[in-house]
Amino acid sequence: MSHCEVLTGKLNTTGDWVQLSDGTMTASVATRGAELRSLCVDGFEYIWQGDKASWARSSPILFPVVGRLADGHIRCDGQNYPMEIHGFANTSEFELLNSSSTSCTLCLESSEKTLGIYPYEFRLIISYEIGAGGLTCSARIENLAPATLLANFGFHPGFNWPSKDGAKEAASKKILIEVIDPEVSKIGSMHSEIPLHATSFAAEPIVFHNLNSISATVLFDQNEVVRVETQGTECLGLWSKMDADFICIEPWQGQPEPEGWRGEQSEKPYILQIPANEYWTCAMRIVPLMNR
Repeated sequence: MSHCEVLTGKLNTTGDWVQLSDGTMTASVATRGAELRSLCVDGFEYIWQGDKASWARSSPILFPVVGRLADGHIRCDGQNYPMEIHGFANTSEFELLNSSSTSCTLCLESSEKTLGIYPYEFRLIISYEIGAGGLTCSARIENLAPATLLANFGFHPGFNWPSKDGAKEAASKKILIEVIDPEVSKIGSMHSEIPLHATSFAAEPIVFHNLNSISATVLFDQNEVVRVETQGTECLGLWSKMDADFICIEPWQGQPEPEGWRGEQSEKPYILQIPANEYWTCAMRIVPLMNR
């Protein structure tokens, strides 16, 4: 689906939506998972609406792990804790802290339930704000305990491909990766066009490492569709299903565990180590570009 449908619901109750709009751009955020479910401009739906046949999600929040775990557990101080792929934030009900016509902030805090599978006291705050022709998605992880908090985090937005005379398969599809701020990025300058084919994601996502301040622009027959700008995350994943009508551009602080991994959380690459009573932040900005 690539046309806009209005998602309705009351605020701050299970399964409901927060509606944002500046008169040109509209967005819908679910309180379950603090998930962006819709982003529309000029009648075009940019966010994948979910399809059980390919991928049922739209833009899940990944916390406290990114990707699949080697044996379905995380290991902290010698103890194993069961954990689903991408963690538990994406299936948790967030509290709506505040909202306006163009912004909202949602919160998930550790509980007796989360401490049984993730032994850290935390507060995860997710914010969305429409402005200056884009949607900014921000994350803040707060450590509420006297010990160091270990975590990974990621955004996982899926974007609809537009159609060309009713045919998406015949079009040229590319992702343009560029560094926004070479002084912040660990790799300096970068300008790379990545062609995408039906078999590009037959095995694993395409992952870039040691990044920080970059943009990824979706190109459809050389026309710009949408740009994702990242700040504060060191990895970027590109993923889809074979022959699917969406592409995911995923800023990560972390990465999936390699096959056979049995190490501690503290040993994982790109793991966040947040000191007691401190916090960590990152942001992703989505800029719709069609018809501009």
